[in-house]
Amino acid sequence: TACNDISTVEIKFSIYNNAESTFISEEDTVLSVDLYGHLAPETVKAIKGYFAEGYYNNAFIYQIISEDSYQYMVGDLEYKDGVISQKAIKPTLKGEFESNGVINGEIPVAQGSIGLWRTFFEGDQNLNTSSTARNTGRATLFLPTQTNNSLKGHVCMFGKFDIESAAAV
Repeated sequence: TACNDISTVEIKFSIYNNAESTFISEEDTVLSVDLYGHLAPETVKAIKGYFAEGYYNNAFIYQIISEDSYQYMVGDLEYKDGVISQKAIKPTLKGEFESNGVINGEIPVAQGSIGLWRTFFEGDQNLNTSSTARNTGRATLFLPTQTNNSLKGHVCMFGKFDIESAAAV
C-alpha cells in the first residue's frame, strides 16, 4: 500500500573536503538510504530514476557551510579522471513540502534524514522566501548534520539513512 511505499538505494560516493580542496577518500563509500515514496511520491520517483540511469555514479559528498552550521550535499558534482565538474542539470521538481501545499507528514530536517536540495538563489536574487524557489529542486541530495527547523517546510525530505553506518565514513 502507499503507506508502506519504502524502497532502498545505495549511494556510492567519494568524500571531498571543501576547505582544503582535497579528497578525504577517493574510494567509493556506500550509504544505504530508505526512500519514503508515500511522503514525496514525485520526488522519490525522480530520484529512483536518476539512480537507475547512473546519474549518481562518480558522485562525491561535500560540505557546505550555512550561517553557523554545515550540511552535506551529494549529486550535482562529479569527480572523474581527476577533474571535478558539474553534472547534467536535471529538470526542476515540485517541492513536496507543507509550505508548498503538500501535506504529507514530512520527515524532520535532521541528522539521519535525506532530502532534495533546492536553489535558494538565482543569480544575485535571493529566492529564500519567494514562492518561485519552491519548485527549484533538481537532483542534489541534502544530508543535514543537525536539526534545522528553519528549513522545515522548505526542503523536501524524503528518506532516512542509518547514522551509525554513516559515522563510520
